[in-house]
Amino acid sequence: MQDMTKSRAQAEQLLDKQAEQAKAKRPQGHGRVERGLDAVAYHPEGFGRFGRMFPELARARFGDTLSQEQEVMKAIAATMIKTGDLGAPIEKAEPVDENPAIMAGYTYFGQFIDHDITFDPASDLDRDNDPNATEDFRTARLDLDSIYGRGPADQPYLYNPDLTIKLGFDKTPAYLKGKKRFDVQRAPRDESGEVEDAHQDCPRAIIGDKRNDENNIVLQIHVLWQRFHNRIMLDLAKPSTAKGNERPGITGLAAFNTAQRIVRWHYQWVVLHDFVRRIVGDKMFHAVYNGGKPDIQFYKPEAARYPFMPVEFSVAAYRFGHSMVRPSYSLSAAIPHQKTNSLERLAIFKPNFSCDDVQSLNGFRPLPPEWGVDWSFFLPDVKSDLPKPTKELPFGNFVRPQPAYRIDSMLVDPLASLPDLRNERPDRRSLPSLNLQRGIALGLPSGQAVARRMGLTPLTDEQLWIDEGNLTDEAAVKARREMFKANFAQLHENAPLWYYILREAELTDQVKTAFEDDDKKKRTAKLGGSRLGDVGGRIVAEVLIGLVVADSQSYLVQVPNWRPKVKDMSVPGARFELSDVVNYVAAEQPARRRFYRPRSRSRASEEAKPSAGTPIEA
Repeated sequence: MQDMTKSRAQAEQLLDKQAEQAKAKRPQGHGRVERGLDAVAYHPEGFGRFGRMFPELARARFGDTLSQEQEVMKAIAATMIKTGDLGAPIEKAEPVDENPAIMAGYTYFGQFIDHDITFDPASDLDRDNDPNATEDFRTARLDLDSIYGRGPADQPYLYNPDLTIKLGFDKTPAYLKGKKRFDVQRAPRDESGEVEDAHQDCPRAIIGDKRNDENNIVLQIHVLWQRFHNRIMLDLAKPSTAKGNERPGITGLAAFNTAQRIVRWHYQWVVLHDFVRRIVGDKMFHAVYNGGKPDIQFYKPEAARYPFMPVEFSVAAYRFGHSMVRPSYSLSAAIPHQKTNSLERLAIFKPNFSCDDVQSLNGFRPLPPEWGVDWSFFLPDVKSDLPKPTKELPFGNFVRPQPAYRIDSMLVDPLASLPDLRNERPDRRSLPSLNLQRGIALGLPSGQAVARRMGLTPLTDEQLWIDEGNLTDEAAVKARREMFKANFAQLHENAPLWYYILREAELTDQVKTAFEDDDKKKRTAKLGGSRLGDVGGRIVAEVLIGLVVADSQSYLVQVPNWRPKVKDMSVPGARFELSDVVNYVAAEQPARRRFYRPRSRSRASEEAKPSAGTPIEA
C-alpha cells in the first residue's frame, strides 16, 4: 500500500510538472511551426464516404413515384409502434418487451459507436441519393474521434495542460460514496453584457461530437471513455518496476500518444468482443472474427480508395438499436426515485425542450445535480451499494440492471413523435417512418434480395407480415395484416431491408415466455429478439469487424494477438467488457489537482456560468 501511494504521488508530481511546462509555452503564432505539424495524423482527413455493400443488387421499389413509396413506408411505420407503452415502474419485470440477454447500457453504447463512425447531414428524404457521392462526416474507423476530436494541437480546449481530457462538474449521487460521476465541460455564457439572460443559450457540450450530448445516457458513455483516457494517463505517469517492463513515469505528448493507442485498442476490443458478440450471437461472431483472422465475405472496403460505410449497415442493419430503446429509465436509486419518492422512471424525452428539465433524459443541457449514472442500473457485473430501503422505495426489488427491449419490429410509443426542433411534419417526427423513408431515398435493396445474395432462404410473406411474432396484442396483429393486404402488390416478397432485419431478429431464438396481458390474464407465447438473425447479424459483424481490419493502426493489424492490459486476461475464459471499463475507472480515484485558480463565485454561480477558471478534476 505504501508503494502504491508513493507511486501515485510520483505520477501526480510528473503530471503537475508537465501541466506547468505546458502553461509556460507560448502559443504558436504566425511565423512559428504550423499548427498540427507536431501531431501529424496517420490517415488523411476526409477518410470517410458512404457506399454499397451489395452494389450488384437493384434498389427495392414500392411504387411508381417517390411519393407513392413514401406512403407505403408510412403505412408500415404505423404498425411498428407500441401505442401507449410508457414503461413499467422500476420493480416490475416486462417479459414481453425486455431482452433477457442484453442490458440497457448496450443500447446507448451502440449509439455512441454509431456517432464514432457515421454522420450524414446531407442526404435528402425527398429525392434519390447516391451513397457513393455522400460523404460520411466521421472517419470510417473505430478511433474515438468523438472523444479526441482533432487532438490537442488543433483543439486544445478539449484538454488540460497535462493532456488529460477536461471534464465538467461533479454530478455523483450521494449514495455512491466516492464513485465519481461528471458532466462534460460546457461552453460558458456570453459575458459581454450585450446578451440578456433570457436570450443566453443553454450551456452546450464542448466535445468532439455534439450528438453525444443528445441524451443523458449516451453523454455519460462519452464521459466514461474520457475518464478511461485520464486513468491511463495517470497510470503511465507512474514509474513501472514490473519485471521486463521497468521504466520511469511517462508524461507529455509521448504519454498522450501512448494513452490514445491503449484506449483505442481497448475500445476496439470491447466493440468487437463484447458489443458485437452480444448483438449477433456467439456463432455469427466467431464465424466472422475467425480467431483474429476475419472471414469477411460481403463487406469489401479494399475495393474503394478508403474504407467506406455501407448504407445497408448505416441506414438499415445498424438501426436495430432503435427497437432496443425503452420508453423510460432510472439513472440510479437517487434519480428519479429518491428525488420523487416514486417507483416511476424518467421518460426518454419530453416534446418541449427546457434547460432546467428534471422530468426526462433530454440532452443538450447540463446534467442536473446528482444525475450521474449508477452503472449497476445499466450493465452486468457492476456493483454498487444501494441506499437503505423504505416502504415506498424497496431498492432490493428493483430490476437491476435494466434490460434493453427486444430486437423486433416494434418501437416504443415516444419514438412515434420525436421532439420537434425544425417544425417538421408529423411523419418526419416518427422514427420508424424516417428510417423507412431514408431507406428508399438511398435506394436500399429488399431484405429478400440481400438474403438470397447471402445464400440464405428468405423469410416468407407469412413470416414477415402475418405471423404474430412478438406481437401479443390482437389489435396490433390485425393492423399489420390489414396493412399488408392493402399494400400486397408493393410488399409481396419485397420487404424494406430495415423492417426485414428487425422481423428476422424477432423470429430468431424464440423461447416460450409467460406473461400477464393488459387484461391481467396469464398467457404464454414464443418470443424472440434476443439477438440479430443471419442477415442483420452478418451485415453488422462484417462491417464493424471489417472497419478494424481496414484500419492500419488497429490492434488487429498492429498486434493481432494483443489482449487488454488493464485486466488479467490469463484466466481461461476471461473477457474484457464494457463493465470492466467502468470498474477500472472506478478502482482508483485520482486526487484533486487544480490547474487554475478558480474565480471567487459560489458553486451555483459557477454551474450556471462555466468558464476557463473552473477547477477541473482529472
